[in-house]
Amino acid sequence: MKLKLLASGLMLMMALTAAGEKENLKPSVSNERYTVTLIGERKAETTPGNAFLFEILDKRSGKTKLFPLEGVGVRPLKEFIVELKFARGDKLFIIIRWKPKPVAATIHLVDLEEATLIDKICGYRPSVSPSGRFCVYDMWYPPHGVRGVSTVVLVYDTKRRPDENRLGRHSWPAFVGIPIYPERNVREKKYLFWEQQFWSEEQCYFLSSPFLWSEDERNVVFLCDHGGRTYIVRVDLSEGIEKPRIFERVIQVREEFVKPEYLGEFRAGLLRNERFARVLHAEGLEWDGPDHVIVKVSGALYHLKERIRLQVP
Repeated sequence: MKLKLLASGLMLMMALTAAGEKENLKPSVSNERYTVTLIGERKAETTPGNAFLFEILDKRSGKTKLFPLEGVGVRPLKEFIVELKFARGDKLFIIIRWKPKPVAATIHLVDLEEATLIDKICGYRPSVSPSGRFCVYDMWYPPHGVRGVSTVVLVYDTKRRPDENRLGRHSWPAFVGIPIYPERNVREKKYLFWEQQFWSEEQCYFLSSPFLWSEDERNVVFLCDHGGRTYIVRVDLSEGIEKPRIFERVIQVREEFVKPEYLGEFRAGLLRNERFARVLHAEGLEWDGPDHVIVKVSGALYHLKERIRLQVP
């Protein structure tokens, strides 16, 4: 009897897992005009690997169109996380993240009326603004073996044409978007600097949290490491993405952030000037009033409390 119950329980778990995986393969999003659903994959016609197949239902006409998204690579659909976010107008962001660490992504902007691809972007930690007009992300860079890798925060504006969302005539999807941070990239209107190959780790910038939009889309907040410390950064976009105003403050990692059982280890780390006692990395940010955020601390910083409240500069 026990064996039968165990077998039945295992079969139920397998069925639920399979159903969950099947459901995850078919994300869908709907607004007053369109319903868009990922319905499967097929062999790509113009690029190696597969194409992800989307069904676009126009609610006004009742007609459906199929949109095959190509150029997604050779791995099967089950190895990706697919997000659908409506953009401004009859447009849709399709964000494809790689498992198991869905930080790197390709971002595809699609014209739903024509069922055509408008633009493609490669980046890290993309976040679409509340109205869908903007997408903010960290510029793509090779993940291994390259010196001078440094964060550049970029914004894509769906009110602009693709060429207006670029500095110069770049066709590579890594060089897409308008820099809003760090200040030098904004000032000199550049994605990269030739001397980056000689930068030390202390000179580079490293995004250390997801992005957080304000509801009015005038501000983006995030954490960033630089010079061995973590900064909380607010970029004010109220004058447009070409004229961002940057406000940042060093986060002083204090004893009140530390779990009681790790206070001794933390104090010793401060005396030795160890990096773990000076940085704060986040798995998420959320607003807590108009000028404070809750930092959901990364699990790698085991000595810190899970949630920390910070004032936004």
